[in-house]
Amino acid sequence: SKCNNGFDRPTPVNAFSKGKSPFKVEDLVGNVWQLVNDVYDNGSYYFGIIRGGSYYKPTSSWWYVQGGPQSLDRTQMLLMVSPGFDRNATIGFRCVKDAE
Repeated sequence: SKCNNGFDRPTPVNAFSKGKSPFKVEDLVGNVWQLVNDVYDNGSYYFGIIRGGSYYKPTSSWWYVQGGPQSLDRTQMLLMVSPGFDRNATIGFRCVKDAE
């Protein structure tokens, strides 16, 4: 599924409360890339793996991650400036817990 909700920033929490799952989970599809793996170092640069799309669409270079609506199974490499996580308003992550 692709999300292109028209926001020009990250979607506010509870923006689509009518879209709850049967398990009362909200905001399963957002408009920021999902960080899905750790940061890697190949000796030349650091990068993280992200999935999906984002509201943000960089236009200056193909070196940047391609934004806009993307399939959730699409993954891309995000170049990092340092071994630590860079601050980035266009990337999110999910906290999950096993059902009991």
